[in-house]
Amino acid sequence: DVSYMTISGSVFELNSATSNGGALLVLGGMLDLTNTSFSSNVATLIGGAIMTYDNAEINSAYLVFELNKAGSYGGAVFVGYFSDAVFDTCEFFGSFASKYGGALMCQQSDLTMRNCRVLNSSATIQGGGVQFTGDGASE
Repeated sequence: DVSYMTISGSVFELNSATSNGGALLVLGGMLDLTNTSFSSNVATLIGGAIMTYDNAEINSAYLVFELNKAGSYGGAVFVGYFSDAVFDTCEFFGSFASKYGGALMCQQSDLTMRNCRVLNSSATIQGGGVQFTGDGASE
């Protein structure tokens, strides 16, 4: 069986992880995420607010990411390693990654972004807003 989780109408604020996924780590499984905000979350390595990997699947709508930080990749979100992610009507403001993907980084995964805004995010090396790399599809 695949694990399944729904989060709606929630707030994730001032969370931290000494490695990955400052507020939320999705390892495999499926996540429906709606009407939720992620603010001032920090991951020392990857995915300031959210990190997904290992065939994880996220369907999301009406999310706000603000002032999240990652020490390496994906200031707000990292979608990686054969995951699927859909972000519909989401806003990314002021996120920072020390290396790649200031707001969002997608690596070897499928990413769809619809009606999203990415503003005032930065990365020290490349992909100030969004970094997409490796195999996978994007829209």
